[in-house]
Amino acid sequence: MSTTSPPEDNRPDDDDLDPTTDFQGIERLSKDLRKASIDLRPGEARYLVDTYYQQQEQRIRSNSRLTQAAKIGEPNAILKWDYSNMKRRERDLQLALGSFAANYRTGAWLQHICGVGPVISAGLLAYIDIRQAPTVGHIWNFAGLNPDVTWLGKEGAKKLVGEVLADGSKVSPEILAEIAKRLEIEPAALTIDLSGEITRAALEPVIVARLGKRRASALLTSVLGDSDVLTEKLFQDICTKAHRHPENIRKMLRDPATGALEFTLDKLTKALAKKPWCGRLKILSAFKAGECFVKVQNNERDFYGSIYRKRKDWELDRNLAKGYSDQAAAWLLRVGRSTEAYKYYKQGMLPPGHIHARARRYAVKIFLAHVHAVMFEDFHGTKAPEPYAFAHLQGDHRHYIAPPNWPGDFTGRPLKRLLG
Repeated sequence: MSTTSPPEDNRPDDDDLDPTTDFQGIERLSKDLRKASIDLRPGEARYLVDTYYQQQEQRIRSNSRLTQAAKIGEPNAILKWDYSNMKRRERDLQLALGSFAANYRTGAWLQHICGVGPVISAGLLAYIDIRQAPTVGHIWNFAGLNPDVTWLGKEGAKKLVGEVLADGSKVSPEILAEIAKRLEIEPAALTIDLSGEITRAALEPVIVARLGKRRASALLTSVLGDSDVLTEKLFQDICTKAHRHPENIRKMLRDPATGALEFTLDKLTKALAKKPWCGRLKILSAFKAGECFVKVQNNERDFYGSIYRKRKDWELDRNLAKGYSDQAAAWLLRVGRSTEAYKYYKQGMLPPGHIHARARRYAVKIFLAHVHAVMFEDFHGTKAPEPYAFAHLQGDHRHYIAPPNWPGDFTGRPLKRLLG
């Protein structure tokens, strides 16, 4: 095996393929196929956006392998052929998605924004259904940009339901008397070790100690009813504490086969454990679009990058003034002492990565507010309502920023053509 450094022309190159090889490249995107991409449905566009990013990741890995092979002087023609086809397919997917987005008025506006390319514009058209978003808050929630909404997971959902159930299942004196009668004891004997309001959760271990788990459960069910049956009040209380919209959760409680509503605590716990936002839209907007804005902040055509830069300066000043000391204290308990972030948390400040993410998220939320405004006007023909923060709150929320270059002279299909 050779260990000498390869000459410069041994580095991977898209077009450096042996013309005598029998291997055929992938079929190029023809003009007819490119034209057909204009009529993609939202679900088909979502699939192609996901495929594009998967293809991009594979191409990056393939390029890394080729680079390493070139360093040791062993470039492989098959790897280069594979890499070239990957890059070609990635480019064709980009062209198809760009054609799809550019043929809608909203998509044309998106592609006019510095930092927003064909794939991101197509993805936003595919993932955001303006019919389901009367306000931008719906899009922020769907994209995982609402700080009040957290992903509970299985254990978190179980804990929250248990807490609300314990608070909401209070046992009345009449029910307590009935339980005591069946146990042939005085009601006071049941509550002697309990303080505060009597709930099923507090009472159950007392009865279990007397009867055993199985008999205690049977007694409580016969008197109080099945503990797995969810009342409307408990349902509303749980949704409120979880910061989830009741109607969205109610849809998740329906049996997919029959459509019947399975109104039980077990079903609700499973629904709450699911991710409360669209992970792919969050990656597309908060990370991919956000980082694009960061990269173009010095471009003369930039709009959202400058918003990021100004917000970051504001965040840095507040951080130096220990304005995030409460958050730093909470994070201090969650990271290792050997980490770089720990040094900042210990000083009552957030590390640079947090400040960057906060500023980026701020710019992305304004961008999505503009996307909502443009989509709403395109679909409904009327101006969208201003975000609540700008319409009702004081302070630095008072100055509403209008969407750039809108309505402009953008042409193309209306969103009603896409959404039906």
